[in-house]
Amino acid sequence: MKKWIVLLIAVALLTGYSLADRGIVPTPETQGIGTVTTISGTGTFRSSSDLSMSSTDDSRGLNGIPPLGFSSGDGEITIIIDGEGNLDGLTAQGSAAGATHYNAVYRETSYSNGLGVIQYTKILDADTSAATIGQSNIGASKQLTYIGGNTGRVFSDEVISVAGSATSDPMFWFSLGINTPAPPLSPGGCTRSMCGLLCSESSISPAYCNRAEAGSSVDMSTAHVTTGSSVRFITASDDTPVRLGHDIRVINSIGKASAGMDVLTMEGRPFGDTPFEYDDIWVPDQGPELPVYLQFAFGSSDLYQTTSFSESTRVDGAITIFDKSMVYESGMRR
Repeated sequence: MKKWIVLLIAVALLTGYSLADRGIVPTPETQGIGTVTTISGTGTFRSSSDLSMSSTDDSRGLNGIPPLGFSSGDGEITIIIDGEGNLDGLTAQGSAAGATHYNAVYRETSYSNGLGVIQYTKILDADTSAATIGQSNIGASKQLTYIGGNTGRVFSDEVISVAGSATSDPMFWFSLGINTPAPPLSPGGCTRSMCGLLCSESSISPAYCNRAEAGSSVDMSTAHVTTGSSVRFITASDDTPVRLGHDIRVINSIGKASAGMDVLTMEGRPFGDTPFEYDDIWVPDQGPELPVYLQFAFGSSDLYQTTSFSESTRVDGAITIFDKSMVYESGMRR
């Protein structure tokens, strides 16, 4: 006697401000890849996809990491002139923006052994331009129907992952005064937010190292399966969170199905190290002696929070319905 199984599962891991995935901006030149596969017939088949994206804004490029350093620098110099047009002092302040690295992977393989009736449709899209809410850098959907009788079986494995790491942004900032006090020390405000109302001059994006992976697998003699996978990590600003999702739906099938998700996040906080201050440094030897005032600070690289999550579900038998949805979302603002 057949044992019919019904499973409905939804998983969501949503992380907020202290979990600070900020995504990465696109390169000036972007690419798009798209494929559509349709198979209808009797016999055997095999189809596979393997896609990897890696991007960094570190000034040394992909070949120069690890470790992550900085991505760019910014600053200003102010010259102070007295009433007679003589140099009376000089101030300078600036910062070095932190660097980010992301890697995303999508893999899917479906094939059959023995004769069977096959209906297979697969759509895969990849785009390296900036994605916003409701969009993805990698998106895939699959529909699989298979009837193998007594000898045929169908197998399908699918996985999608994203891993991101970053140094504090900014990672270093300074202020300098020659013959005049140094300006107030400030990190320099938001560097990648469209909404200035939510920023302050002391805004710091903390360091992080996060990874999420989700996937599913089937091994069946009779299969009616649909899956969907997506990931977003290339964004125009911090206002769009990083997101990964995978879902599977199995109905009226016979065999094995499994799905699961693993997440590990390691997070910093938006703190700067205690500033270093050097006052009244005299510059002798040549020309008049001038006092120099210097302040500088580094963004924190300390670990303040970890989150570890793992979940898997497996079903074996005559399956009426197996429905599982998994979502990971992380960002400065959600």
